[in-house]
Amino acid sequence: MVGRMSWMTRGLLVGAMVVLAAHPAGASLVPFVDTGDLFLLDDGSDSILSVTPSGIVSIAVPKASITAVTGKSGVNFTGMGIAFDDGGVGYFAEHNSRSVLKFTPGGGGPTLLATEAAILAATGASTTRPAALAVGDDGFVYVNDKAADVVLKINPTSGAVTLFESHAALVAVPGTSSVDLEGGIVGGPGVVYAASDGNPDTIFKLDETTAAPSKVASGFSDLAFITRAPNGDIVVVDEATGNNDQVDRVTPSGTVSQLLSHASIVAVTGGNIDLNGGLAYDDAGNLFLTESDKDHLLKFDPLLNGSIFVSKDDFEALTSHKPDLVGGIAFAPLGGGPGPGEPVVPEPSTLLLLGLGLAGLAARKRA
Repeated sequence: MVGRMSWMTRGLLVGAMVVLAAHPAGASLVPFVDTGDLFLLDDGSDSILSVTPSGIVSIAVPKASITAVTGKSGVNFTGMGIAFDDGGVGYFAEHNSRSVLKFTPGGGGPTLLATEAAILAATGASTTRPAALAVGDDGFVYVNDKAADVVLKINPTSGAVTLFESHAALVAVPGTSSVDLEGGIVGGPGVVYAASDGNPDTIFKLDETTAAPSKVASGFSDLAFITRAPNGDIVVVDEATGNNDQVDRVTPSGTVSQLLSHASIVAVTGGNIDLNGGLAYDDAGNLFLTESDKDHLLKFDPLLNGSIFVSKDDFEALTSHKPDLVGGIAFAPLGGGPGPGEPVVPEPSTLLLLGLGLAGLAARKRA
């Protein structure tokens, strides 16, 4: 049995070999070295819910505090994203107000970070729909604008919005016919990965400094939310045709393999699944995944053994509303992440995912 070690010395015993892998430096990159509570955008209660590592659910940001800031009568979290920086500040998008908000758990209600007017001024478009978002390792907030199919960059302190990646630049990437930023976005070391549901479905890599785009992988069916595994791989929901939703993992070099099959997820829920919501890793390499047909929060350990971590009934008992888990999820850091330039080595359990690929997961390189 391999026990927990300090993050400076974590590794995986494989046979007689200890495998260590360096996690890219970056203070705001997920998953954090030490994760705290998990936060979910619940479109049923129009609230942000929190879940402790032991599965206790609370209302972190109620509907009333969101509408008090946006001035709208309701909240819409469908396809919206949530992310945290290493200081524990959370950021989320809200559809009705076409805005990005920020909050600190336990620190009062949310505040507006970027308004609809500020976003339109930056893009020059007639409409906007900020949706999936991420915090880069530079600390800025990156947002997929579904309406203009551009990527925004927001200063987390001032709220200043700039156009980071244009639609034209993305379409100009070789092999790209069209771009539809319905998918997720996540930060990497010096880059941002953005998922497009265009033709073909593509994961783009965007350089944080130059904004130069390139293709990581394509040929998926219907890309949705994405996150990063502890070893730096991209993990993505693919809402495959014929109700065959699955979860794939993609190396930074573009090798794609299936992480969770449709059947393996159905085996946990006991029926049809619909992967419209988010996914996130904790610091121990457990993957948490929302399923919006049954509206359960699922947990898959590093050996990919699945379970229902929080059920629909548990959510409903708290909020008195049927949950609708069609938005993003994100872990807040516990005690902050590593400082810039500090090395991070993933948990032994997370590196087992690498071994699974060697043990029989069929990898394929998608053009």
